[in-house]
Amino acid sequence: MRERLVALWRERNDRERLVLGLGAAAVAIMLGYGLVIDPLLARSARLDRLIVQRQADLERVTRLVGEYREAEGRVTGSNRAIASPGTFSLLSFLEETASGQQVRNRLVSIRPQPTQALPPYHEVSAELKMESVTLPQVVAYLTALDHAPQRIRVKSVRLKTRYADPKLLDGSFVVATYEKIP
Repeated sequence: MRERLVALWRERNDRERLVLGLGAAAVAIMLGYGLVIDPLLARSARLDRLIVQRQADLERVTRLVGEYREAEGRVTGSNRAIASPGTFSLLSFLEETASGQQVRNRLVSIRPQPTQALPPYHEVSAELKMESVTLPQVVAYLTALDHAPQRIRVKSVRLKTRYADPKLLDGSFVVATYEKIP
């Protein structure tokens, strides 16, 4: 086969040899580009896009690490604000706060709610009812609850105006605190 190709080559004149040589070189260049260079350029472009994506992922993970550490700090602070069992009485605190805000005589009832286990804590809650209070008195009372030595959460507030005197309110509050499960 090789001898036959060599014979065909020798039979051609210089001009035909030049055209065949240039054609073969063009085919070799196109094959080289299509089989080697183009795949390398496509892979390089894909890797460049992947680098940009990975850098965005890295920035996102770095931001999430900061948010996680911040949340972890808040949880640690909250854990320090949660008392051990028996060191804080929610009912007593609610009554003392009402006395301190001069709304003790407006306090109708403080009713304990069932304790819920939210491991590693118990949620201790109570429903508090007040009658004939003004809005500033309600706000002052809720602000005093917010400054408690123990973490207290106001779960719900229901206020309605009194029919006889619209300046006064009747209200009920569900307040909860947490204790560590022993």
